[in-house]
Amino acid sequence: MLNSNLAELEQLLSAGQIACPNCHSTFSRDGMAALSSLPCPSCGHTMFVGIKVGKYYLQQPVSAEGSQAVHLALAQEDGELLPVVVKTIAVSSKSHPANIQALWNEAQVGGLLNDTDYVSGCLDHGVSNGYYYIARPYVEGERLDRFIASHGKLAPIDAIRLGTHLLAAIQHIYHVGFLFRNLKPENILLNPYGYAVLFGLGQCRPVNDAKVPTAFDKPVSPVVYYAPERLLNQGETIASELYSLGMVLYYAATGHAYFTDEEFKDLLSRRFTGTRPVGGRFANLPTSLAILLDSMLRFNSAERPHDCPEVDDSLKAILTELEED
Repeated sequence: MLNSNLAELEQLLSAGQIACPNCHSTFSRDGMAALSSLPCPSCGHTMFVGIKVGKYYLQQPVSAEGSQAVHLALAQEDGELLPVVVKTIAVSSKSHPANIQALWNEAQVGGLLNDTDYVSGCLDHGVSNGYYYIARPYVEGERLDRFIASHGKLAPIDAIRLGTHLLAAIQHIYHVGFLFRNLKPENILLNPYGYAVLFGLGQCRPVNDAKVPTAFDKPVSPVVYYAPERLLNQGETIASELYSLGMVLYYAATGHAYFTDEEFKDLLSRRFTGTRPVGGRFANLPTSLAILLDSMLRFNSAERPHDCPEVDDSLKAILTELEED
């Protein structure tokens, strides 16, 4: 629960103190590491050592990604409380320059994407209180991977609706001039109204630049959702995004990744040559959805759909078919 009394938070910060949210006892912040959690000396309840960066009061950790930390925060905006998500990198951490570049890239691209409900863009960015930071809109919801882990796979009709939302996000990003390049369940939020929202724009690249291979020989952490051409350092197009969308759709509709870890390692070692393992993977899916996914998941990008409207038409046709059954 976020503390909405920003005046109180400001007073505590100015006095170098922290208050327990449970028993309301106050303590000196001396010796307490910023953005850490520790038990209250009085009641044992967990206290978070929040700070202020820019105009944002960081109050609750969400996740951590290497040197990048993500927190829920509040700010005052036009006389109203503004809930946001703030991602930070400590200036003192000597983080790899690529991490800082990704943070600024997310800020710059996100600033162009605040006009859609399907992408969480960027409201603000800067350097403050010893941290590089960006702030994006708070979206109530649950990450797709965590939702599937808790509730199991989506019904085919819900998976297809999810696909149409993700496709709208991908298409909007593409029309602005970028490829998202990081479509995976960990970067998808399901809000309470059933809509999917993309976040994490740090790997976006301009469409023309993405066609040029990146400057690494092989990916540091290959993931099953990336297209073969991305993993083989051959450059990417919108067909690469549609491959990733197909992988996410399969995961949502089945509750598991298309490849096992061993299959994926084998495919990567042989550079995705030979036939793609199929072996009944589509058996429990509606036939029309299986046909579409089969086309989206071809190793050869020339054999996949090459634009978003084509896939959108197919998804909507399948949705109509399932709704009429």
